[in-house]
Amino acid sequence: MTSSAKNAGAAPYSEPHLVPEPGEFADLGVSQSLLMDLALKEVYFARHPAAVDISRALALPFVLTERILDTARADGFIETVRSEGYFQQLFQYGLTERGQDKVNECLARSQYRGPVPVPLAQYCDVVRRQTIRNQTVVREDLQRSLGDLVLSQEVLDRVGPGINSGTCVFLYGASGNGKTSIATHLRDVLTGPVLVPHALEINGQIVKVFDPTVHEIKASKHVADQPMDVPYLTCAGSESRRDPRWEVCSRPVVIVGGELTLDKLEFQYDPLLRYHQAPLHMKAAGGLLVIDDFGRQRVSPRDLLNRWIVPMDRGVDYLPLPTGETIEVPFDLLLIFSTNLHPLDVVDEAFLRRIRHKVFVPNPTPDQFSALFFKQAAARGLAIRQEFIDHIADRYYSQGGREMRSCHPKDILSNVEDIRIYEGDSSPLTVETLVRAADAYFLFVEGTTST
Repeated sequence: MTSSAKNAGAAPYSEPHLVPEPGEFADLGVSQSLLMDLALKEVYFARHPAAVDISRALALPFVLTERILDTARADGFIETVRSEGYFQQLFQYGLTERGQDKVNECLARSQYRGPVPVPLAQYCDVVRRQTIRNQTVVREDLQRSLGDLVLSQEVLDRVGPGINSGTCVFLYGASGNGKTSIATHLRDVLTGPVLVPHALEINGQIVKVFDPTVHEIKASKHVADQPMDVPYLTCAGSESRRDPRWEVCSRPVVIVGGELTLDKLEFQYDPLLRYHQAPLHMKAAGGLLVIDDFGRQRVSPRDLLNRWIVPMDRGVDYLPLPTGETIEVPFDLLLIFSTNLHPLDVVDEAFLRRIRHKVFVPNPTPDQFSALFFKQAAARGLAIRQEFIDHIADRYYSQGGREMRSCHPKDILSNVEDIRIYEGDSSPLTVETLVRAADAYFLFVEGTTST
């Protein structure tokens, strides 16, 4: 059986605060039994929390939390243990013996604790409204965001249209020339913010989406950080409270390398916590998913690409639940492959045709190599002279038979810093110190030159 969320249209989601605070239980999109479970867990774990603290933990307006607590008290699950005043917000609650038994049942089903999950249909609607495909960049945007990288205009002019495709970009070229740096800097090109839910409720299953290692909170924070009577600003200068079950974040950037396996592209069930983690591409929704070192994963490139053929073409993914059901979720992200292998050694030509934007990132030119040295030296407060760079270029590249890489100036100057700290040297940089740093960096094997 396949369940699909309704697509509410493709209107641009330029203002992220468009999910209003729920006014009734029906607006939450989840069962009242789940609400009761979450409230009782807060009473259990927080040990005599005040009603207002429970409201903040569940990310609910107090009027709804109050009704949940009234029901829990009427059912004999909780009791008032202390009051700091006459307002119910300040009443503190503890579990009764019956409530303890109920919590044990709740924890046996799921250890999830926190904001009330949002329904799948609402999640799909929001993701589509704040779609990455509505992002557009022009040459000036890219020059500004990638300005601290030393790249040719030709490379920039290939990357930019790839972003505007909203689908996929294939970066390839020798290791150390900035492919990963390009991918991570693209965060600054994307405009936002976007809404990210703490968790979803899908056919009785809880799926954790918000990940503090991925999602950077950008604007109005969780309701717990705000006075309970302070509204959240919305669009057009109006005021209303937004649904604090969603965090306002920068567009996410998820980077994975050789550790990527196919199971990370499915719901990941934790048998100890008894709830699911969202797959990587759901955490990256509305932003970037970077597959770094493509071709070196523990899963074959063919299997990985076959997994994404349908999502890339249709903009949706189909994910199985442990119940046997399959759900449809938006596949809304800019997928970036980065490899230092020859593209045809990684995937066949037929699949490469599906990736319309391919960007070759070449070795730096001598002028770019010098510019990188000056840039990295300035960042370290070092004064470097062109003749020093020319000496390095002649000794280690012209005579040494090496190819220049964009990472070499940074790495060599990092070695310079290590040497100067070791020797307590604060004098002006000399070519001798630069040579020592380069000697330490490059690997000399008899008959060959390499790094």
